[in-house]
Amino acid sequence: MTFNEVIKESISNNHRLEISYKDYHGKNSLRQISNIEYSNEFQKNSSKKSEHISAYCHLKNGKRTFKLNRIEKVRFVENTKNTNWVKNSSGCYIATMAYGSYEHPQVLILRKFRDDVLLSSFIGKLFVKVYYTISPKFVIVLKNQITINIIIRKILDKLIEKIIKY
Repeated sequence: MTFNEVIKESISNNHRLEISYKDYHGKNSLRQISNIEYSNEFQKNSSKKSEHISAYCHLKNGKRTFKLNRIEKVRFVENTKNTNWVKNSSGCYIATMAYGSYEHPQVLILRKFRDDVLLSSFIGKLFVKVYYTISPKFVIVLKNQITINIIIRKILDKLIEKIIKY
C-alpha cells in the first residue's frame, strides 16, 4: 500500500495509525492517531487537495493537525510490534470514557492521585502498568454502554471521595 492509500483506508475504516512525525522545528516523534480526517484548517483555498489531516493524538491526549509532508512513516497499529509508548501515555482511559473528557475535574483528581501517590511506590507503578495494558481494551468494549458508564462513574465518584479524604 502507498502512503496515500494507508491514509485513505484509515479514514474510510476508522483504523488507528502509528506515524513517525517531524514537527515544525524538525523534532521527530512517534504518534498513535485515530479518528482521522482530512483537514483544510491551514489552507487558503479550500478547493485545493488537503495537505493536512486532523486526528486524535494518543500521545498528546487531544485532537491535533498533521501536515502530510511531515509524516515520514505510517503503519496500521494492528501491524505494530512495539507499542510501549502507548502504555506510558498519561491518559486515564476508563475515567475519560466514563466522564466524557480528559479534562473533566474528576479525571484530573484521578491523574493527580496517579502521579503523586501511585507512581511513588513499586506496587503503584505495577498497578498503573497493568491498568494501561488492559484499560484500552475495556474502553473499546464499554464506550457506548450508557448504563455501564453510569455505574463506572458512581464507582469512581466513591473512589474520588476517598482520595480527597486521603
